[in-house]
Amino acid sequence: MPINYKLELETAAKNMILVHEPQLLIKMILRMAIQKLHVEHASVLLFSKEKQSYILTDSRGSLQATMPVGFARVDKDDPLVHFFKVTRENLVFRQQAVVAQEA
Repeated sequence: MPINYKLELETAAKNMILVHEPQLLIKMILRMAIQKLHVEHASVLLFSKEKQSYILTDSRGSLQATMPVGFARVDKDDPLVHFFKVTRENLVFRQQAVVAQEA
């Protein structure tokens, strides 16, 4: 049976509105993403003004892929960050990849 993403998002929003601690909210989002999207691993990187880079805030999923918080750092000028900033309106999400353009 296909996933009803609208219903899943509504349910998640109702649960998340009760959470007032940012770290707990991030953990909930990652847990839901792994469960509902059936991915093996998910991570959240947040921008640090002080370090001018994206820092790993939390990581969940398969044990061998989990990294310690703060371990990963991606520079704000990294080509991958630039890719998502510039092309986000034109992205197409497929099952195993993010495609910049449809063929």
